[in-house]
Amino acid sequence: MVVNGDDRDEIDVIPDFTYDKKQVGYDYNDLQTNSFTVKNIGSTDIYGLTAAISLSKDGNKEAFTISKKLPQILQKGESVDFDITTNIGLDVGTYECTVSVISNDGVLRTFKNLFLKLRKLLHIK
Repeated sequence: MVVNGDDRDEIDVIPDFTYDKKQVGYDYNDLQTNSFTVKNIGSTDIYGLTAAISLSKDGNKEAFTISKKLPQILQKGESVDFDITTNIGLDVGTYECTVSVISNDGVLRTFKNLFLKLRKLLHIK
């Protein structure tokens, strides 16, 4: 919340996101990328802007890569996108991480990323 005269950094809410399910054996052509928008809704420019993937409860942040980074400065009222891509070579399972958007003032927002990797379905006749 920004109170009149408050110069704290503030960005708009970033919703949680779930990627499409993938089966074992998918390759680079099947990697999934999603763009997330960061909008400066505060009263000043934001400096030292970055996004970081944190460990989840299962410690599996290796399922995701930040493939397009944030700029160091986001001016008041501006929006910018950053991308997170799923990785290949993962075992069957559920992969979840917390993504934090950070400025020189500290953590501005966090949201969750979820990716399910399924066993390949076999049709027995």
